[in-house]
This record gives sequence, structure tokens and C-alpha cells, in this order.
Amino acid sequence: MSVPYLNNIDFNNNQALNMRLQNLATAPASPLSGFVYYDTATGKFMGYGTGWVDLGLTIGQVNDAINTAIANLISSAPTTLDTLNELAAALGDDPNFATTISTALGLKVDKVAGKQLSTEDFTSALLTKLNGIATGANLYTHPTTDGNLHVPATGTTNNYKVLKAGATAGVFAWGSVAYSELTGVPTNIVKKYSAAIGDGSATTIVVTHGLNTMDVSVTIRETASPFNIVHTDVQTTTVNAITITFATAPTAGKYTVTVMG
Repeated sequence: MSVPYLNNIDFNNNQALNMRLQNLATAPASPLSGFVYYDTATGKFMGYGTGWVDLGLTIGQVNDAINTAIANLISSAPTTLDTLNELAAALGDDPNFATTISTALGLKVDKVAGKQLSTEDFTSALLTKLNGIATGANLYTHPTTDGNLHVPATGTTNNYKVLKAGATAGVFAWGSVAYSELTGVPTNIVKKYSAAIGDGSATTIVVTHGLNTMDVSVTIRETASPFNIVHTDVQTTTVNAITITFATAPTAGKYTVTVMG
């Protein structure tokens, strides 16, 4: 597995000996200007500027190839359907157009001679049943006595709290459980804090972990697959925070930092 570097590498005018360009069968996604690779499928060296260019071709040859490819793709399509955007719009911008149409056709009501929807699906007998249900029927109210309380609803002041019983029956209250209230737990435990970092603009990121120790271990990995471990500058700023520095600002949530201590 390759090791990603998040800072530029300065060879200080020295040569890179015995080095091979990256060998790929297809062009990499989201390339940056100046990216080069060797195309194993065509045996050509490819470079990226505002698009991929065969480094062995002239600009005129590249333009001719592009124009030929576009003409072959459009063929004799009408002008209102000769771009991918126009084709997508004609399909309602639905990537699952065939499935959507098949599902819609499967939900249609079969036509039965002499019958309409009002008598085919919703009969007079069903209407009579609905009219016979009293207002508020089957309306259930949960008891609120000791031992039968609901978990507090989202948006209340009791969010994330537990029901703590008192010393006598009927005495109870919602509250948070402090670590000191727990029994039978180890006294020396390693605590962990994890968070996604990156906002597309900051190269220096302060992570407040709240572990109350300078003796921490920090791991930074890619948030998405393949989840590579990455290396960059990390400073233990305080007992509750670390500072991470990147050469280039990572995009939103690109990396996940885990602090153990």
C-alpha cells in the first residue's frame, strides 16, 4: 500500500533516480494540472492541463481528435438532443428512468368494464365502517406513574438523560449519570475522542478532545474508503486540545482524527 504525503517534497535540485511514472489503464479521476501518467492500454504518456493530452501529439492533432470524437458521438441527433444535459433533461434527470417507469406501470389500476374507482376499490360497505368509528376511538394514553414513564421527547430539557429512581417509591427524576456514580468500573481506562476534520479553507485545525492529559496518541485517516492512515504535523497544545497542520487545506470532513489518552 502506498503512503500518502500531505506536504510537498523538495528534492533540493537532486535527481529522482530509477523512478517510474504511475502506470494506469484508465485516466485517474479528479486530476490536478501538471498530472502525468503512463497509459498501459495505449502505450502513451498522458499529461493533464485543462484536459488530458497525449504528450506525443501536437495541439492540432489533439484538437482534430477531440472534434472527431464529438462529431462521432453526436452523429445525426437533433439539435435539441445532441448533448448529455439535453438527454438527461428529456429523461427527467432520473438516473433510474427505466425502473421508475416500470414501477409506475405496475401501480396502475386495471380497467374493468362497467366499474369506476369509486366502486372498484372503495365500496359503500367500507365507507359505512369508517363512519361507524367514534371520534377518538383507540386513542391510547401511556401512564405516567412510577415505572411507566416515557423516554423524554426530542427537544425537551431531558434529552440524553435517564430516569433515576429515588430511595422511596414514587420518587424519581430525569438526570445525567456522572462517572463517579458508577460502580464496578476500572479506575485506569484509556479514553478516546474521534471527529471528522477539514472545511476546505483552514490549514491549521485545533481539535478539542477534552481528555485532560498531555499524554495522548493521535491517528489521522481518510474518512472515506480506502481509509488510509495519513501523516502530518501534530502538536499537543494543551491537556484538552491538539493542533494539526496541513500544507493544503483538506476538504470538508476529508479526514477523521482519533485521540486516545
